[in-house]
Amino acid sequence: MKILIQNYSNNLTTRPMYLNECFQRTNGVESFLWNPGFDKVYDTIDKVRPDVVLTSYATLNEDLIKYLNKNKLRVICDITGAEQGIVNQLDAMLPAEFYITENFEFVEDLQSKRKIHRLYPCHDMFLAPQDFPVFDGVGLVATKENEQLLEEKSQHQYHHTIHIGKGDEKFDMSVYITLLANLYDKYNQIVLCDNIKTATSQLFFDGLARSKKFSVKLPPEETDLFPQFLKMVFEEEQQDVIDLLGAIKQQVMTNHTCFNRAKELLNLLGKTDVEIQQ
Repeated sequence: MKILIQNYSNNLTTRPMYLNECFQRTNGVESFLWNPGFDKVYDTIDKVRPDVVLTSYATLNEDLIKYLNKNKLRVICDITGAEQGIVNQLDAMLPAEFYITENFEFVEDLQSKRKIHRLYPCHDMFLAPQDFPVFDGVGLVATKENEQLLEEKSQHQYHHTIHIGKGDEKFDMSVYITLLANLYDKYNQIVLCDNIKTATSQLFFDGLARSKKFSVKLPPEETDLFPQFLKMVFEEEQQDVIDLLGAIKQQVMTNHTCFNRAKELLNLLGKTDVEIQQ
């Protein structure tokens, strides 16, 4: 099976990159990562000749839609972050076998005539380590300035405010998700100050797996959703567990890594007898 993956990575996910890396380690699977900003549609697909194309609603263009409608390929579309109107358009013009999304049910409840499979976010174990100095205090992380961030700034002896994305002068630094992975363990504590969508994204799993101490600060109207999220992704630990944080981190490393999600997607594609070299 040949799989061609558009690189639709963004501030909240590196899914295309880690799936490609996992698939390249899988027997019976060939995987290719495609940068749609540089490589043309027809040249890329004709060169690779894939059996499966994994794309995203955010990176689809007219040429790709035309090609996929003219050629018999298995098409999977990631609709994470899409609104209902976008899904309706995809139903009408894209010959997708099924859709996938990283969002939980309480974040989005989209309807489609095609099956929507929830492949939840996870920890990307392939993000390469880089050398950074170790900082004392707290690192406050957010996608934009918000009330939670301002509240935490007033309560903590924080070291840096860290913005996810392009530069924002209201923050001490701005980084992308790939670089942020190298900063989690450089602080005594990381506090993710954002909304429930961001707090349940890959940032949560990367942060929890890599940080010395990790917590989330949500808007008051969304705080009740977080325990629901925790119950969905974690098994309840025994009351006599001494290192609870360590036990939860182990659950991440066992059940919520890029290898888990790659295996789930391969199962959806009918490849149930494959081994991924970790």
